[in-house]
Amino acid sequence: MSTDELQNIASLRNGAMILTRLKWIDEQLLWMGEFNRTELVYKFGISTQQASSDINRYQELAPDNFVLDYRYKAFCATDSFSPVFDSNPITWLQNNTDELNQRISFENVEGVPQFVEPHIFRALNKCHKRNIPAIIKMTSLKQNEVITHMISPHSVVATTLRWHVRGWDHDNHLFGDFPLTRIREVTPSDSRDWVSSVTDNEWNTYVDIIITPSNGLSPLQRESLSKSFGMVNGRLTIPVRQCLAYYRLASMQLLSAIREYKGRAVDPNLFITVENWESLRPLVQSLPDPDVLAPLGLENDFDRLRNINPTYVAGRYSVSSEPRMLWLGAGLSKIAASYADELCQHNDINSSYNSYLSLINHPGLNKKTPVIISIAGKHEDAVNAGKLVSSKCVDVGVVSCDHASELVKVLETCDVNIHGAFIPFPERDKRFINIRSVITLSQGVECYVKRFLNIDVKYQRISEAVRLQAAKVSAFLAKIPSFSEKNVIILTNGDHGMLQETWRSLLCESGVHSPMFFDIKDYTHGDHRYASIRQNCFYIVLSTPDIKKFVDIFTDRFSELFYVHVIDLPQPISERFWSNLYIALHMTHAMSCYLGYQGSRPEKNALVHSWRGWGEIHTSNEDEVSRQG
Repeated sequence: MSTDELQNIASLRNGAMILTRLKWIDEQLLWMGEFNRTELVYKFGISTQQASSDINRYQELAPDNFVLDYRYKAFCATDSFSPVFDSNPITWLQNNTDELNQRISFENVEGVPQFVEPHIFRALNKCHKRNIPAIIKMTSLKQNEVITHMISPHSVVATTLRWHVRGWDHDNHLFGDFPLTRIREVTPSDSRDWVSSVTDNEWNTYVDIIITPSNGLSPLQRESLSKSFGMVNGRLTIPVRQCLAYYRLASMQLLSAIREYKGRAVDPNLFITVENWESLRPLVQSLPDPDVLAPLGLENDFDRLRNINPTYVAGRYSVSSEPRMLWLGAGLSKIAASYADELCQHNDINSSYNSYLSLINHPGLNKKTPVIISIAGKHEDAVNAGKLVSSKCVDVGVVSCDHASELVKVLETCDVNIHGAFIPFPERDKRFINIRSVITLSQGVECYVKRFLNIDVKYQRISEAVRLQAAKVSAFLAKIPSFSEKNVIILTNGDHGMLQETWRSLLCESGVHSPMFFDIKDYTHGDHRYASIRQNCFYIVLSTPDIKKFVDIFTDRFSELFYVHVIDLPQPISERFWSNLYIALHMTHAMSCYLGYQGSRPEKNALVHSWRGWGEIHTSNEDEVSRQG
């Protein structure tokens, strides 16, 4: 078919109307998979003869696009169907709301377009029209495989997160949401057990989202805000289907307001509050679809950063033959600090790790070799720590990505012996935490201890066994109802360093949970009594070969009452660190996804989350620090 043919039709008397009807036929075949003469007559109010003429004209334009199915008395799209007109499903659904209740209904929650294969859309619509359950094959991001469901689809929902088809899940006996872009194949089932939307209570029940101006606004501000939102008596009531409340609130950036801030919008520029946040909270604890894990993509990060070439800066003389190392970091850099400390202790080197704040009145600071770990060397705490240690210590180490940072410049102006390992900056990371920075700094401390402390660090790639454990811990989390409202208790061999610091930093810095840690042997002596009474926790057990028998006893007993997951970690220090980090990252990522943050960083409240303005790390009495040293 050529554009000339369409132009010829357009030049006819009533040519524009003929083209409109031809496009309707084309779209019905594209998105419904079929149409009949009665529908065409009803849609445009034309005679049967005119409808037949239009059908014949369309067939002249595209003779291979449809065939007549005598069973259903309908013209059906062929396998070789090729659309004559440009079209998209959203426009088609919005422009065809007055059909004979034969197409699948449409609910738009301020969605954004996503690509949907026409044959998927067409097959779902055909099953809905004929009240035949559909067999769908879809990719499960959680299980990393293709899974099969039998569903009775009743509606398509376009949201800011995704498009999905809602319908009855015959396998799990509930109504669910199935992402359209992950459906690979749709075929009609042999079943006639159709379940309609009439029985979908969450779909047919509406809840109100009540918005009011934030507290603390002046009368003038409240009046202006009320007017801009169309509020009546200072309140805006937004009715929404119960099963779509999550998506509507997500599109309004109000999920965190309800989960964490008693209805107050996280973005202070919104100036609004959700008045009925308590009643809405149960609807937004997690994304309605549990199979929502986006790929984390750690493999390239681990592989690429193993092959980096660091730059070293050596001092005027070597580090002491019997050093007393003090590894310093803040936030995520404490993961690398705890790893360096473990490597030193395992090699009989006197060592400890701590935060920058510990430098205030730190005993014996002038007898130690502090190593400041900072990705860019410009954080105000790292710079102030550099000023403090350079005034007290002879040897100072740096692990960073910038050998010309403000931190390095501060140290160079002082009479100290500097040893530094500088790693190339990683690519910017927009995931739930800056994963690449964690890996880079951890690699950096390995380089430092090998170069300046003569510690032989042998790294092995992440094993398939560890990868499998990472997948299992994510699946374990999916089984726990309302996990975000439970305490996560992490049990270890009593070492409060490397393993604990990794989990604590990742979970806390990502904003998804605040874990508690216990020695597994001490915990079984009685600390568990409170948990037994409240029944409000789940357990992660970091099992190392030295505590295997205690882990087996604990798991056998506690798994009768609680959700318990055991992570087996290897004995060698370096292998244990990287394995633990890999699994902990997957667990944190899973929490982020299940909480609806899609593996990205949660919204932050500007008032309480900023690390700036918390005060500088220094001492007001330098002489007192010297005496204590």
